[in-house]
Amino acid sequence: MDEKTAKKLRDKWQDYRRFSFIFLTLSAFLYIGCLLPDTTESGARNVPVLAAIVSACVLLSVVFHFVGAKAKHILIKHEML
Repeated sequence: MDEKTAKKLRDKWQDYRRFSFIFLTLSAFLYIGCLLPDTTESGARNVPVLAAIVSACVLLSVVFHFVGAKAKHILIKHEML
């Protein structure tokens, strides 16, 4: 693996880590919003939607984490990290 390819893969690895952290933070923020009491009628109807969005964000975070781990493993394998 040449240096240019290694740099591109290292940049992707860092991006995947950032995406994972962003989605995990977003899911935590939205989860806290689900827990807060809502005094309006429409608030109770939105809980399943928010729960689905939180679940999707956590799932995306896990996916980006594993994709980033795979990129890091390739870099370590080729001793470019």
